[in-house]
Amino acid sequence: MFWLTSSEQCRNVVPHVDELSTKFSDRMITIGLSNETEEEMLKMKSPKVQFYVGTDTQAHTLTYYEVIGVPHAVLIDPKGIVRFEGPPFYLSEKDLAHLLDEYGP
Repeated sequence: MFWLTSSEQCRNVVPHVDELSTKFSDRMITIGLSNETEEEMLKMKSPKVQFYVGTDTQAHTLTYYEVIGVPHAVLIDPKGIVRFEGPPFYLSEKDLAHLLDEYGP
């Protein structure tokens, strides 16, 4: 997921992403990637994030995926094919289960 800790909309989606990440932890890895500095990211105290987070301060990955708004999720199968791309709230537990059954390991 591409996100910003400074964005209220991004912080609001964290519990949903955490829930999916926990539910399917044996079938996928969840990473939240921000272009903020580590210091900026550490300022966020709530909500607590349960998935992996990283920073790309030069926004190389954000640019590569042509992301124009956050939060933005990308689900990539083991073959490197994008199976979902869009706002994380558009990805329900049922839809994610279907995608993982169809394209996952």
